Amino acid sequence: VAAHEVGHLLGAVHDGSPPPSYLGGPGARRCRWEDGYIMSDLRHTEKGFRWSHCSTQQFHHFLNGDTATCLYNLPHEDESLPRILPGKLLSLDQQCRKDRGTSACFKDERVCAQLFCFDSSSGYCVSYRPAAEGSECGGGKICLNGRCVYDNENTISDHNIHGR
Repeated sequence: VAAHEVGHLLGAVHDGSPPPSYLGGPGARRCRWEDGYIMSDLRHTEKGFRWSHCSTQQFHHFLNGDTATCLYNLPHEDESLPRILPGKLLSLDQQCRKDRGTSACFKDERVCAQLFCFDSSSGYCVSYRPAAEGSECGGGKICLNGRCVYDNENTISDHNIHGR
């Protein structure tokens, strides 16, 4: 959800949509909503963790235009980002409890693409959304970009944070 909203902030419209009148640019008519990339909001596969080529074209249009000049300000060095992933802070059960008031049904690699939470009214497990980045997915692995990977693959370098 956060990546989707950041996409809007960087000038991207939903896949399948025309360009916004206030910004112009290529729009996203050539990318189908059904393909399930970040700007389609259908994140049931690994594609839901990637940008479509339409989104990247819109980012280029926005970032090379006059409206993005504030992004060239240098950040204050003392304002570093936290390096802990949200799934490390909330267990799968806590994520389901927070959003649906119940517990997680599965605790394996499936949660990285789709977290299933128990629905007390129907008695069934219902799909909700992908588990938070950093959530445990079994065997010492965590969810990262929709995949279940070994925890030691989760390294965030200063280059990725500060663009250096």
